[in-house]
Parts: sequence; structure tokens; C-alpha cells
Amino acid sequence: MRSVPPERSRRQLLTTGEHMKDKKIKPEYLPGGAKREEARANAVKYLQAAIPVTQQARHEFLTTVLKFTETEYLDILNQASSGALADSAWN
Repeated sequence: MRSVPPERSRRQLLTTGEHMKDKKIKPEYLPGGAKREEARANAVKYLQAAIPVTQQARHEFLTTVLKFTETEYLDILNQASSGALADSAWN
């Protein structure tokens, strides 16, 4: 029998979001950066993606690593859930 604990699987790492904790983000994607809107558009796609990552891990990545405020995060979440489409239909 092996006494060494097995390495965490890729799926476990993806589900917990641990694979993103050490990522460094270029300054132009952070608040006040020239490519912030691009980061925001990609965040919507990230929330819509069918990848095995928990909502908690996605929230943590967007608010901690990309430094989105809670208000920005909720707006991105609204857009990802087609809320923007519903809003534009009413206006």
C-alpha cells in the first residue's frame, strides 16, 4: 500500500478554483486599466462557460484576482444570466 497521499486530480483543482490562486494579472486588466472593459466582457463569458468550477470559486476569482467590486460582479452575473437582454427589451 502507498503511504503517500494521491495528488489532487485536475477536476478537484478546477472545482475548487485553486488553479487560479497564483495567477498574475497584467495591470491593464485591473481597475483603471486600458483593457478593463475587455476583462469585463471575458468575465461574462467565464461565468457562462460550462466548466466544472463552483460559483464560489468563480466569484472569488473575479473579486479577488481581477479586483471587480461586488457591484461590478453582480452586474456581470446579471449579464451572464441574460439579464441584459431582458433589460434592453424593456427600454
